[in-house]
Amino acid sequence: ADLPLCLAALDGWRVPEFRMKGGELIRRGLSAGPVVAKTLQAVENQWIAEGFPEDVRLNEIADQAASAALDETRKS
Repeated sequence: ADLPLCLAALDGWRVPEFRMKGGELIRRGLSAGPVVAKTLQAVENQWIAEGFPEDVRLNEIADQAASAALDETRKS
């Protein structure tokens, strides 16, 4: 019964575009390679989980993820 209402709420909605690239994580200190891909995926997943926040929050997420990845690589 709610389907028409739900569909109407989606009218005009555009799928958000994840614009961050691996180079932005490299600039944060990560070495090119699998760690960048893994971290970028984690950033995108968090961005989705938070409801596609704007760039300021996306950059905070990337900073946190890059820092965690750097800590992890130092421990290895």
